[in-house]
Amino acid sequence: MPYLFIIMVDYIMRTATKGAENLGLTITKRQSRRFPATYLTDTDFADDIILLSDNIEDAQTLLTLVVIAANKAGLNINDDKTEYMSYNIPGNTELTANGKPLKKVTDMDNSAKDIKVRKMQAGQQHSN
Repeated sequence: MPYLFIIMVDYIMRTATKGAENLGLTITKRQSRRFPATYLTDTDFADDIILLSDNIEDAQTLLTLVVIAANKAGLNINDDKTEYMSYNIPGNTELTANGKPLKKVTDMDNSAKDIKVRKMQAGQQHSN
C-alpha cells in the first residue's frame, strides 16, 4: 500500500473526527471534569476503516463527516463495497452514504476472510 494513500486516509479520518470524538463508541464514561469520557471513533487497516458509535444516529453523522472529508480530499467512499453492522440497536438501523443505502451485514466473517486474503497477497508481492 503506497505510503501517500495511508497518509491521506489518516488525514481524512483526523479531519472528519476532529471535534466529533463524542460520536464514537464510549470506552469509559465521564467520571468528573478531571476524568472525561473516552471514545473510540475508528480503527483502520490499510484502506479498510471501521467506524464505531454508541447509536445509529451518531454512526450516520460520523459516516457523513467521513464522506465529506474524503470528498474534500478528492477521494470517494465506494457505496457498493461499504457495509455496516449493528448490535443491540432496536428499530430501523439503515445507514446511507452519498444518499444511497448501505448493505447491512450480520457478521464480519466475509470481511475478515477478505483481509486475510489481502494480507497473503501483500506478502506474496513483497517476496517476489
